[in-house]
Amino acid sequence: MNSTLRFAALLSAGGGFLDSYAWVAHGHVFTNAQTGNIILFGVFAAQDEWRQALRHVPPMLAFFPGVFTAQWLHKRRFSDDQVRATAVSLCVEVVILTIVGVLSPALPDTVSVAAIAFAATMQSSGFQRVGKWPYTSVVTTANLRSLGETLFAIMFLPHNPEASDQARTLAAICAFFVCSAIAGATLTVIFGKSAIVFPIILLSLALLSCFRDPHARAETGLP
Repeated sequence: MNSTLRFAALLSAGGGFLDSYAWVAHGHVFTNAQTGNIILFGVFAAQDEWRQALRHVPPMLAFFPGVFTAQWLHKRRFSDDQVRATAVSLCVEVVILTIVGVLSPALPDTVSVAAIAFAATMQSSGFQRVGKWPYTSVVTTANLRSLGETLFAIMFLPHNPEASDQARTLAAICAFFVCSAIAGATLTVIFGKSAIVFPIILLSLALLSCFRDPHARAETGLP
């Protein structure tokens, strides 16, 4: 479980960093949290600020191709080899982020945000559990809810020997996400768009972990 948690934590750290990076460096738009984009689109549209509202549309449009690509890799292309599907999915994500990092000085923010959103959605759709338990690596609301439910079970329901392990795992993942979001905002203020190198490093470490421990990558894929 330690290697699986380490792999999931690296994915969560990359996810938290990417969203805060995109918010600071690319015009206050989310790449991971589409709920936030929908709300902000609605707020700006209600105020008749359509230029601001439309900035939140590209990541929402990139969401569906990201889901389709991840599902195709995991359920069609490599349906009999989830270990390979995981490695390929991460490779694609790292390549996309690297291209964005190299070209970002010349790319419009909307293009960069859409590309990052596509990569983040691939990650979200392709990695849906840590060990036995569902989780998401690019937003934290569902993880916090699961952590709350698990803590409730520990305190008020009959003894469940797995609940404590689940609580520790989810707490660690949430902590990595929060800390990486703080680091993402801080380092992006310092380094600007070049800060994308940090989530690339985090996800590259996760990719290396894939090759060193196939069990970990198999235990963080689709159900």
